[in-house]
Amino acid sequence: MNKNKNKIKQHRFLKTTLAICISAALIPAQAAQTEQETKQETNATKQETKLIEVIEVTGIRNALTSAMTEKRHASQVLDSIAATDIGEFSDANIAEALQRVPGIQIGSSDSGEGDSVALRGLRETLSLVNGRTVFTGGTRNVNFTDIPSEAMKRVDVTKSPVAKQIEGGISGNINMHRLRSTDFKKFKAVVTVGAEYADLAADAEGVDPLSPKFSLVLGNNWQTGMGDIGALLAVNYQERQAAFERSKTFRWRDEVPEKFNPPAGAKMSYGNNIVFGQEETKRTNVLLGFDWVPNNDLSFFLDTGFTQYESVQRREAQVFSHKIKDLTAITFDDSGHVVTAQFNKATYNALSQYNVRDTDSYNVAIGGDYSFGDMQLSAEVSYTDSDSHKEEVNMKPEAKSKNNVLSMDYTNAHHRSPSVTVFSGGEPLDVSDPDNYKLKQYRDRSQDLTGSETAARVDFTYDLYDGVIESIDVGIRITSREAVRDSFDLKVNNLADDLNGFDGLFIAGSDDFYAKEGGVIRPQGMVIADSEFLRNNKEAILAAYGIGDIYDTPLENDTYDFSEKTYAAYAQLNMVSELAGIPVSGNLGVRLVKSDISSTGAILQADGGYEPLSVDTDENHILPSMNVKFDLSDELIFRFAASTTMGRPSFIAMSPSTTSLNYEQFTGKAGNPYLKAYTSDNADVTLEWYFNDNSYVSGSLFYKKIDGFLRKSTYDQTYDGIEFEITSQVNGQKRDLKGLEVAYQQFFDFLPGYLQHLGVQVNGTWIDSETPSDIEGQEGRNLPLEGLSEFSYNVVGIYAQDDFSARVAWNWRDDYHQEVNNGDAIFREASGSLSASVNYRVSKNLKVSIKGKNLTRTELHSYYENMERPENFGYSDRRVELSVSYRL
Repeated sequence: MNKNKNKIKQHRFLKTTLAICISAALIPAQAAQTEQETKQETNATKQETKLIEVIEVTGIRNALTSAMTEKRHASQVLDSIAATDIGEFSDANIAEALQRVPGIQIGSSDSGEGDSVALRGLRETLSLVNGRTVFTGGTRNVNFTDIPSEAMKRVDVTKSPVAKQIEGGISGNINMHRLRSTDFKKFKAVVTVGAEYADLAADAEGVDPLSPKFSLVLGNNWQTGMGDIGALLAVNYQERQAAFERSKTFRWRDEVPEKFNPPAGAKMSYGNNIVFGQEETKRTNVLLGFDWVPNNDLSFFLDTGFTQYESVQRREAQVFSHKIKDLTAITFDDSGHVVTAQFNKATYNALSQYNVRDTDSYNVAIGGDYSFGDMQLSAEVSYTDSDSHKEEVNMKPEAKSKNNVLSMDYTNAHHRSPSVTVFSGGEPLDVSDPDNYKLKQYRDRSQDLTGSETAARVDFTYDLYDGVIESIDVGIRITSREAVRDSFDLKVNNLADDLNGFDGLFIAGSDDFYAKEGGVIRPQGMVIADSEFLRNNKEAILAAYGIGDIYDTPLENDTYDFSEKTYAAYAQLNMVSELAGIPVSGNLGVRLVKSDISSTGAILQADGGYEPLSVDTDENHILPSMNVKFDLSDELIFRFAASTTMGRPSFIAMSPSTTSLNYEQFTGKAGNPYLKAYTSDNADVTLEWYFNDNSYVSGSLFYKKIDGFLRKSTYDQTYDGIEFEITSQVNGQKRDLKGLEVAYQQFFDFLPGYLQHLGVQVNGTWIDSETPSDIEGQEGRNLPLEGLSEFSYNVVGIYAQDDFSARVAWNWRDDYHQEVNNGDAIFREASGSLSASVNYRVSKNLKVSIKGKNLTRTELHSYYENMERPENFGYSDRRVELSVSYRL
């Protein structure tokens, strides 16, 4: 049924795109051909002076100068990165490209790839493409992992809004600009082919360490009797092979019994796992655009895009677990932390798992601009559709023996993985012998997220020319948004007393975890279920073990269906004046937003059934904004900005469904469909000194007062006449966030000889914010925002001479509060990452590049409260890419 639903959505998208293309083709010419011929030279001159041909921005220096120019002349506080700068490093996606922007910190997946973006400490950032909202599946934001870094010509990070911009980003917005045919004055073609090498993947059995990359850009503009016509085709494709290794310690929750004379507050973890992982990803991005400029006053465009992301992640894990009552020996260091511990009756599992995510995202927009007298009209209609399928399947063989002795050694735990040894009957447990296992568990979980949005906007600009008010902008935007999540979960325990149920399913797993780094003592070469074999033979394996189909077991309490309509209108005054002889410009505006939301979920019943629940809510927001720019001199700019922004909670937080109800203890967990949008009152003060054409120093102070941000709370709720104590998200109290950003860029043209080709980029961000703890028993405690490092910085060394250029970049972030998991605060240790690139232009048309990422192979450490209680420890690939580009 889900596959049919996806086919219907794809068919609907193709019909929509075809209809728009036909409509664009049938738009009549607005003036006679003879009139057009007289205007050809004027049109060409106008286009040439107005537009920047990004394809010609080929050097590091030009890219950085282009980005600096965007920042300098913007009417608001923003930072920008240009096309060459985006593709300069071996960045897999847009998130990784953004990590060198002041104020941005990114998170990473187990495979070491950037997967989330926080702007000024907040992840609630609006994602845009060409000024239009984009998202992944039935969520609010785009997954930056899906978008290849080469797919955009420029990315603007807006930190202070203007009224005409779309609402929804409490911390700002990230606007990814695609290439358009108007970026070309004549025919251009650029082809890039490359391959990336991953060193850990090279050591993984059955994994090809080389991954191909390909991109093609074709564009042209024609002067015809009907006006200027442009067309663009851009294709990006990349594969990525990755390997990673992790050691994860489970929650430190058990108090050590008094008979061992523990220090006060001493706790024990209840287990550990050691993960060997491989991941294969494929990204495809296709852009198709058309522009038609019949005359100086009229233009039309068609902009379409398709993004496909496919990933398969395989994990082999050795899982050790124990109970505190089976503790037989323990030692502590001088600070009272556990050093060694030994348990009887420990459990050993050899978990094999694969995760799949397939996401297809489509978007199409048609619009145009028309000038008449002092008025300009801009209109656009767009449609976005995104379907994402997630699947997680695992099989868990378990050691038959119940008399295992487990020894844990946490010596120097904040610098390496804990050491683990397992004995059975006085001898090391032979985990490579299939006869020592039974088949403990099979689990199959699936989730389908679908989302779509239809949007229409109309904007008017009226030019006044004389006086303080230079122009007035007014406009409206209407959207209709759908978001659906369907979930399924099948779990079967104690399937078989041995591993002989299906030939070819079980194999010997990895045995070299950290072997190249000195290693630790632990069982190796365990027997696992071959995840690839399981994936390719799933139906036959399930039939052999008598396991049903996952789609026969819908998880109704993990679903939602949202319909959200938004109506927005704005007015904005754009002003130019002088104050005491100082040129002053800026804008003052207000945006009015009305949202109507209908949601449907399900409530779990005592008999295991579900009862549907539907909720309707609405809210209104007034969002004022002001940006003022003082040109203190030709080089020095002072800015002040003030605004109110809003961000909407995620759909999962607003789900009407109850995720669990305990009819014995009368407790439960649920979404909260009555959540309101959170708002922030913001102030920015910046000083920018542009002391030559490609160099500057800037500093920015910012302050945010956030109201309604989410926190966990417990309240009484009646279901089916029974009162439960429900834990859910609620809108919290106000809290402050403040910070400082500094940036410096310079090319040393004044130095002699080769030194004049040197350049440097440096930026740093300091952010201070705390939030009340949601941890039970710690209500009076404050914790930093999740994912927020108090301090982060980037240092980039540059060399750019004629046909040769090179860069070396160091990205570093302070430790940070990662998450609260089962009542424990987890922190990530400070870490840095080194990237580099070397480019050589062999001829006018041919360029060769070598790029490297994670060259120091950064080890990632996270811990519960202090470093002597490890949570996660591991590392991922060093990556080196070789590519060749040819342009016409």
